[in-house]
Amino acid sequence: MAGLPEHKIRVISPDIGGGFGNKVPIYPGYVCAIVASLLLDKPVKWMEDRSENLTSTGFARDYIMVGEIAANRDGKILAIRSNVLADHGAFNAQAAPAKYPAGFFGVFTGSYDIEAAYCHMTAVYTNKAPGGVAYACSFRITEAVYFVERLVDCLAFELKMDPAELRLRNLLRPN
Repeated sequence: MAGLPEHKIRVISPDIGGGFGNKVPIYPGYVCAIVASLLLDKPVKWMEDRSENLTSTGFARDYIMVGEIAANRDGKILAIRSNVLADHGAFNAQAAPAKYPAGFFGVFTGSYDIEAAYCHMTAVYTNKAPGGVAYACSFRITEAVYFVERLVDCLAFELKMDPAELRLRNLLRPN
């Protein structure tokens, strides 16, 4: 970038406690800081407040998930159904949104032996900041795992069964 050798560029990025990829891409402010430093022949420090950061960088996720789980009285999970509304922000330049439903569907049954599964996902663009690098990397694994594990917790409560026992009873087994 800017024709500078890597050893001439110094980036100081403090720990931020869960940036979820915000430090990975090149945002316009970074480019402005580089150009300003070249023009002024001095170090330049790019600073933004929380509001500026939230409107100019990407966010990790915004999913609304509704699900149902069916089981027999012994706790054998028979089916799972999900309806997901996926907010991708104003646009998404990181990855093809068409991959997200496939990624979510591929893991939303978790590690469980479930005979029937249904996943309906609606992806929408809104006036929020665009989905960021965390969107592009995980393909919704975090959401899918949270989704199925929460449903299993609810099922255990409904059946008055120990959640760990319910999970063990339904784990996938090697052939």
